[in-house]
Amino acid sequence: MAPSRQTSRRRRIATWLMVGAVALAGLVALIGQALAPPPASPEEQARWDEALTQLSGHGLREYLRRHPDGAYADEAEARLDACVVQSMQYLGPKRDEVLPLVVPAADPFPTEAAARDDALDRGRHDALVACRPLRRTAELLSVSPGPEIWHCAAVEGGHTCGFEGDLRCRVRDHALREVERCPDAAP
Repeated sequence: MAPSRQTSRRRRIATWLMVGAVALAGLVALIGQALAPPPASPEEQARWDEALTQLSGHGLREYLRRHPDGAYADEAEARLDACVVQSMQYLGPKRDEVLPLVVPAADPFPTEAAARDDALDRGRHDALVACRPLRRTAELLSVSPGPEIWHCAAVEGGHTCGFEGDLRCRVRDHALREVERCPDAAP
């Protein structure tokens, strides 16, 4: 039995549809190749590799500035979109906060050396109390009294000493810095 006219027609249409689909697929592949960026040059590849070693987006932005249509432009933009800015706390450089200090004479001690040691101990305590409020904004590293003028006297029962000078609060200030962090891989 001979194929019907309708079956023959269906086969021709199916064949033409298959030929058209194959041709269309080939055309799409050619257009994709034409639109795809060319492979990276050695200079572009080196810039891209350098950009990937950085934690911030600086290298990615530099890559895009020099190669806006480069082989990795889409990936660079995707990575930049995933970057976030974080506030990081750090300690600044060491510095001294200098304040005036007066330590009055106190109870007598058997020797002038012992009276001076007592005045220095009281000066250290006063310096610690005076420097303590700085801990709200800084790390307190050390405190030290700095006697400049001693006032010692022999009294009944021994010696008394006090001094005028300054105290030094050695600190490192707390500070915030905005830091950009980019993920290792594009999302």
